[in-house]
Amino acid sequence: MTAYQFAVRYLLYCSNQHRRGSYRRDMMQDKRTQAAVDAGHPEWAELPATKHAARVLRAEGWPIGMPKQFFTGLPCREGHISPKARSDSRCIECQRIYTAKNAERIKAYFQANIDKHRVQDRRRRKKNRATIRVVERRWDEANKSKVRLYAAQRRALEANAALPWLTDEHLSEIEAIYSERARLTEETGLSTTSIIASRSSTPTCAVFTFPGISKS
Repeated sequence: MTAYQFAVRYLLYCSNQHRRGSYRRDMMQDKRTQAAVDAGHPEWAELPATKHAARVLRAEGWPIGMPKQFFTGLPCREGHISPKARSDSRCIECQRIYTAKNAERIKAYFQANIDKHRVQDRRRRKKNRATIRVVERRWDEANKSKVRLYAAQRRALEANAALPWLTDEHLSEIEAIYSERARLTEETGLSTTSIIASRSSTPTCAVFTFPGISKS
């Protein structure tokens, strides 16, 4: 066999393999799409098909609002047809069942470590602010009745939030304090609600008290 004949055969082999690979990928995509439709969630077909594809998409820039998951269309070891988490490849349905079975234990753990989780949550929300806004907006659109209910409850709480021992004199002093704060903010351009460090790196802040009122 000459070098030319070998090159021709090799190119034909590569071409056939490419066609077979494309056919297999198309078949897998069709099966994945059908699995998502059968599960009642056709939007799952828009997720990455594999964890590797999810990693590539993450490197390129994860689309805002897309769940951090991938969907293979294949059942997990428990038989669930569900997306998998991008971070640890765990089945989302398995996670939901585990959380439901261990709700009390998970709740106790979070209550015991509430300060730690508050810090982590603030850090996460600051890092993913745009994504969280999109997700929250979608949830508001899908749960308008709950949004109206929460708004009504908040208005009721605000209406009953006045402290019973506040007098007109106290309210006038509070109004004067807020007026002074607005004046200082306008003059200095700094927020007077924040603690401002002095040149000696010692934090200082203003404390307002009302005469005749104990801290308790």
